Amino acid sequence: MVAATESEQARQLVRVGLEQYRRGEYDKAYEGFRAAWQLKQHFTILGDLAIAELKLGRRAQAANHLAEYLRIVPADHSKEREIASKQLDKLRPSLVSLTLQVNLGGAHIFVNGAPAGVSPLERELLVDPGGSNVTISHPSYGSVTEMVTASAGESRTLTLQLGREFIMTSAAGTPIALPHPVLEGGSEPLDTTLLMQPSSASLERRHVEARASARLGHTRKSSHAATTKRVLVWSGAGLGAAAFGVGAAFAVRAHNLRGQERTYQGEVDSQYGPQGCANGSNGAGSGLCSVVSRTSRDRATADVVSGGAFIAGAAFGLASLGTYLLWPIRTEHVAASAWFGRGSGGVRVAGKF
Repeated sequence: MVAATESEQARQLVRVGLEQYRRGEYDKAYEGFRAAWQLKQHFTILGDLAIAELKLGRRAQAANHLAEYLRIVPADHSKEREIASKQLDKLRPSLVSLTLQVNLGGAHIFVNGAPAGVSPLERELLVDPGGSNVTISHPSYGSVTEMVTASAGESRTLTLQLGREFIMTSAAGTPIALPHPVLEGGSEPLDTTLLMQPSSASLERRHVEARASARLGHTRKSSHAATTKRVLVWSGAGLGAAAFGVGAAFAVRAHNLRGQERTYQGEVDSQYGPQGCANGSNGAGSGLCSVVSRTSRDRATADVVSGGAFIAGAAFGLASLGTYLLWPIRTEHVAASAWFGRGSGGVRVAGKF
């Protein structure tokens, strides 16, 4: 139902745009064709858009749309293909041919702020001579902008790299070695074989005069409680980091959508005046206003998701910190006494293990 409604809106925009084109109102026709293309990507709409751009002197945009038109137009439309191909050949010498290489798929491409496609781009990108800002943007990997400077008729290859997505994973799923009891002041685990030295009564009687005793204090933490604490702390930290990553991604998306919304709203204001999309106004129900409304809804959704993710990340982080600082760890005390005599010796241990 929604698809049918958008198709009908696109047809209405094209009909109005063609009437405006015949009257010489090329700027209005261009806006109508562009709004129709946003609603329905049909090759005939793209051809109308390219023609309007030619009338407005927007050679680079027209050339790119003609190239895209040639890519999607059915093969049995040979006459239309021939006309578009000849027009594109006339434009090439006055433009710069740019081959764009992007390390990620699904990144949106902009030239001087105007949408130019999505990576990987299967065709060359034609830009105006002089200087052009080429931007690639991805909701999870940020954006990169590069200035391309070249003369008419030249060819350039531009390679743009988007950074890696920063996602922390919880350490809760990794094996955690349980701590060994360690003698106080030492760094080696207590070798339990030392605790099994025999203590012969006769040996003690024979060497009682040489017996000496040294007392060693030993404290160790409950291994089960310590492991549980580590699992909770690292799980909270990992979930918090993941939530912040989601929040950052949607914050970038909201920022990009906000820019698009301002652009579309500016076009509405210039064409229909302030509040041009309000009920009863000239622009109400137009395709351009539909694009503005849809972009505004998407931006609002991204803002809500971003804010919720940041709040969740902060909550997980505080819970992890509170667990680390406040979780009590029960300690157990062990006393070890060393004894020795001539030709013998051992360790006597008392306490809870």
